[in-house]
Amino acid sequence: MLLNSLAFNRIKASYSSNTDDAFPNCDYITPGFIVMKSGESKCINNTFFIASNNTNYNVEARYENLHSHKFTEAIKANRPFAVSINDTDDHDVHSKITCLEENKGCKFQIVYVVASEIWNDTEIDGGKTNIYNNSILSYFSTKSNGSQYLHTIEVWDYNHNTKEASISSQRFVYTNIDPSIKKITNTSTHPNITLEVTVFPERSLSNATSFKAETFILDRFRDVANAIKQGKSAKKIVESNVLLEFEKIGDP
Repeated sequence: MLLNSLAFNRIKASYSSNTDDAFPNCDYITPGFIVMKSGESKCINNTFFIASNNTNYNVEARYENLHSHKFTEAIKANRPFAVSINDTDDHDVHSKITCLEENKGCKFQIVYVVASEIWNDTEIDGGKTNIYNNSILSYFSTKSNGSQYLHTIEVWDYNHNTKEASISSQRFVYTNIDPSIKKITNTSTHPNITLEVTVFPERSLSNATSFKAETFILDRFRDVANAIKQGKSAKKIVESNVLLEFEKIGDP
């Protein structure tokens, strides 16, 4: 727990057993504007931002191992700004939000957001050492107009003499929750790096509202893999400054 956020960094925790649900008998909600009565609780999964105007509430979060489907013990925070996770491949997070206002109830805005993830790992594979340094960096915006360079890169570097392979990458996720109507364009300087844009609700890029944009590296680095099979050193860099631009063209 850091400041007023709930997060695990490459989760290391004990898990409870024989648990079918993170929070039994709790109604799950989807993001949006949420109104709750005093003492009422609602649940939500995935990572999210939560905002309210001077509303008193707390959030309990339980992290699920997606292999064993067991949960950590609940972690509780008062009025957190976000619930996040830094190991999205192997874990999910379930949260219970409880309104603590005695008289007027609670009103929130909740938005799903992809958490930034940075991980480093080393593995031995068939006499070779693979060293991984990877990151997915997440941006969050409420702008109706703007542009953003998303510098995306992946590097494979194999040294046959030391039998070490270094694989590093950096990708981006950009989430925008502004409800105004926007025209979205994007350009990439590399044919094997692309920016995929998802609009919520489903609309065209020329008539978009809230959206998520994510960079992907399409190159499979087969030439490096072939060099390794042939007992040769090899290095390849795939890199692009992907430009995301969006312009307001109308009101919600």
